[in-house]
Amino acid sequence: MNKKAFIIIITAMTVFSTQAQNTWEVPNSEKNKEVPTENVAVKEKKSTNTEDAQYLTGAVPEKDGKVVFTFEKKVEGADAATLYDKTYEWMEKLTKAENQLNSRIALVNKAEQKIVATFSEWLEFSRSIISVDRTRLDYVMVAECVDNLVTIEISRIKFHYDEERPTRMDVSAEEWISDSKALNKDGSKIIRGRKKFRKKTIERMNEIGNSLIMGVKAD
Repeated sequence: MNKKAFIIIITAMTVFSTQAQNTWEVPNSEKNKEVPTENVAVKEKKSTNTEDAQYLTGAVPEKDGKVVFTFEKKVEGADAATLYDKTYEWMEKLTKAENQLNSRIALVNKAEQKIVATFSEWLEFSRSIISVDRTRLDYVMVAECVDNLVTIEISRIKFHYDEERPTRMDVSAEEWISDSKALNKDGSKIIRGRKKFRKKTIERMNEIGNSLIMGVKAD
């Protein structure tokens, strides 16, 4: 093999080697750049969509344009009169529980087994050694008893915040924590400033619902 032929062969091998190397490196390089970015985006999207999910659309129920929380307790084998007595006892205890301010059973109808109570209580957002962030929460609870079933509805919810300050705020649930007022356009986030009111109200209502289940039982 002469010198010229040897140089041609070496050059061809070098070009082929470079092309082969580039052919494999470019796709791998692009893949390494793109995949992590895509995964991060997916994770961020999931994180945003699941934030406070239990407090988003539908968590504050409405009835005829009003915020109304409804809870039921089934008690098999109990007639309406028996359930009325048990519910009255449970509601009376609730009016005297911790953080109650001026709560009482306001009206009763034994013939229809209905009870109406008005509540005024502290709803606490946070507490530290030097301060407490809370609002006065007012609402009306109506209980109706039929055979085997107790139903309560909580409505006319109002907040009285910073009552002794110039920043005092008196607003209804419809104005402040309803889906249309407290959530952003796509319902994925709670508007800043209303978040603590919406979350704590939902938690308090669910607490009452659980109390009904535990407090009204068969003999």
